Amino acid sequence: MYSLPGYGQMVTDRLRTDAYAQALESEIKTGDVVAEIGTGTGIFALLACRFGARRVYAFEPSAVIELAREIAAANGFADRIEFIPKMSLESALPERADVIVSDIRGILPFFDRGLLSLIDARQRFLAPNGRMIPRSDSLWIAGVKSAELYQAHLGPWKDKPYDFEMSAALPRRVNSMDQCYLAAEQLFLEPRCLATIDYQTIQQPDLDASASWTVDHESQGHGIVLWFDSVLADGITLTNRPGAPRLIYRQQFCPWPAPLDTRPGDTVTVKVSARLVGNDYVWRWDTQRVSQNSAQGAPLQFRQSTFFGSDFSLNELRRSASQFQPQLNEEGLVHLKVLSLMEGNMSLDAIARELAKEFSKRFPRPQDAFNLVASVSRTFAK
Repeated sequence: MYSLPGYGQMVTDRLRTDAYAQALESEIKTGDVVAEIGTGTGIFALLACRFGARRVYAFEPSAVIELAREIAAANGFADRIEFIPKMSLESALPERADVIVSDIRGILPFFDRGLLSLIDARQRFLAPNGRMIPRSDSLWIAGVKSAELYQAHLGPWKDKPYDFEMSAALPRRVNSMDQCYLAAEQLFLEPRCLATIDYQTIQQPDLDASASWTVDHESQGHGIVLWFDSVLADGITLTNRPGAPRLIYRQQFCPWPAPLDTRPGDTVTVKVSARLVGNDYVWRWDTQRVSQNSAQGAPLQFRQSTFFGSDFSLNELRRSASQFQPQLNEEGLVHLKVLSLMEGNMSLDAIARELAKEFSKRFPRPQDAFNLVASVSRTFAK
């Protein structure tokens, strides 16, 4: 979820916003119905109205939707844009959309529940012969040669800060991904297209792909980098590739556990997977170097995953096991009480008083109980 300055940066990224404006103008016909998935402050919804949309359904689950309403009214489009304060996955439309537009990919298309939302929106909202913006995203990979980026990613954990041994953090750090801006000359394995997502046909949100290179010169690499090339409409593209004019979206850096030395004739293969788990992706990148030089021994292999970079405690893992038999702790009992009282015949104030009475140690002040009840109401009440 973006802050207001973050939304402002999205709007003022002219490369991004101009490209989407051109795509909307190209695809929208007078009288069309448009659905926008993740409208933010509503800039694409406003543009859709300017280019002739009869009706725009703008989905946005965050509180910024209220600002979007104000902006739409200030520009005379309040009667043509219906703002829906929910995830599109949780919603329905009274009519089919001729165009679905979104920019919820993040640095990469495999981000949050974006692909799941677009698959669902296409299936349930899009009219026959309707158009998707973007039409497709291609995911690209290359090898990175940048000792400076690598050292910055590892941080202090390799260097005994204040003469303390803190290298226990290194396994987590080398299994974590980071954002970066790279120049084209920092790529030592040339770009390969890993996968292309056609938004008119995509059926599932996960990724399994691989790329291979045969090295023709001696070098040393520090990881891989991922980026996207997007086709928004005929002749209208967008990319965050290294060396291209900078978008608000950077590239994604996946480090190796140690620098990888290569010699002419070596083969490097990287297998990449991304699995949607809950609301986020677990990434994996497995690397193998096979050398023709027998002195380098057996193939070198790195196996890495963001799962191993996560801060899971043993207790959390135990409580996530399929055979675990859960019992509610006090916080669970508190929420259960609140939800059981939310049946439409009690005010929030009355529910808070009941809560404070039953859990007096948990809520020494009545306001504390009310704050929790109001939070639960904002999440679950109709």
